[in-house]
Amino acid sequence: MKKYFIKLINLYIFLNFHVAFSIVATYLIFGLKKNNNYLLFLFWSTVFSYGFIRLIDLSSNRKTFKSYFYDYRFLFYGVLIFGFFSTLYYYFKLDYFTQIILIPLSLITIAYQTQLRKNGIIKLLTVAFIWAMLVTVLPFDPKLVTIKLFIHFIYVFLYILLLTLSFDQRDILIDEPDLKTLPQLYPHKKQIIYLVLLTLFLTMNYFIFDTERVFVLSNMLILISIILCFRSDNNKSFYYTAFWIEALPIFWFLILKFL
Repeated sequence: MKKYFIKLINLYIFLNFHVAFSIVATYLIFGLKKNNNYLLFLFWSTVFSYGFIRLIDLSSNRKTFKSYFYDYRFLFYGVLIFGFFSTLYYYFKLDYFTQIILIPLSLITIAYQTQLRKNGIIKLLTVAFIWAMLVTVLPFDPKLVTIKLFIHFIYVFLYILLLTLSFDQRDILIDEPDLKTLPQLYPHKKQIIYLVLLTLFLTMNYFIFDTERVFVLSNMLILISIILCFRSDNNKSFYYTAFWIEALPIFWFLILKFL
């Protein structure tokens, strides 16, 4: 039973449903304008774009995922194709302004898949920028272009930086030296980087969360996120980052929703 459960979890991660639920949860926490069509667009576009990255860069996939690709390639292609057409379907259900903004974001995503991923710092900033735009700025409403939107954007940008850093720490021994990820460039500045991030998060929490209950819970969740990401390294299991770190926004949303 355990063997089949692990297979199911691996397939769930491999098909990119986990990362899609993670970005949707982030949107539900920080998005200023909720829209069901956009939520579904966000989910399926994430499944498709991450699946496309996995396909074009199959050689860099972990051994387990290479095995899953060959064992479940028809399922993988099926999800990829369904994700593509679902993305198109929900894209055309969005308002005109949102569609326009999504065009340059799509171009940046394509550039990321081909060139930008070759530089660790640019890769880190690109991922954080795209997620922050998708989560906070879209669906676009000119009336929401305020200082509150700017703070939400910076908050999500830094939070995605935090999560992505944990992956870079995990891969520090297997990444090419010329990739120049942040952990490679500043291996002895880890404590300072996380302390700065913690300070920024706790400060911005005061401006983002408007009830005492949500404010306290969010402070606790940020502290837990910082600790877990700080402890990420190449000695941790694959699931530490690929499942648990990636799931932090999901847990955050569920805790705020049901507690």
